[in-house]
Amino acid sequence: MVTENNSKRLVKKIVIGFDLEFMPPALVRSFTLLRGKIARKRYRIEVVLGVITKLPGNTDVLFVPEELLVKAQQLTSSDVRIAVLDSKKTHQSAFDELLKDLEEGNEIYAERLGEAETLEKIGPQGGVIMRYRGSERIG
Repeated sequence: MVTENNSKRLVKKIVIGFDLEFMPPALVRSFTLLRGKIARKRYRIEVVLGVITKLPGNTDVLFVPEELLVKAQQLTSSDVRIAVLDSKKTHQSAFDELLKDLEEGNEIYAERLGEAETLEKIGPQGGVIMRYRGSERIG
């Protein structure tokens, strides 16, 4: 999304929004997938699940199920990029589109993590040590 001064927009926070009355289980899995994709690309972006009526003020990108799209447009400012999620699927093409836009860096971009900030740790033999709890990467 291009701002008024035609500069690129820095993305620091992505929210996957839900309603307190109903949260599709696929959104939780989608959240985990997006967080993993962002971590693998080494972007300095915080990915959170958030109630649509109480979104953080520093939200840059908002993903919502289609049934919450109108409500999201009413509750957010015009500079928040809103994308629709399929609440029945976990693989989201909207995530791939966002990552493509971040890579191109034309309208939006993100800072990358430095070597010291990554979760990867170099082992004594030079390999990378990664720890998991279930399918979630923890360090």
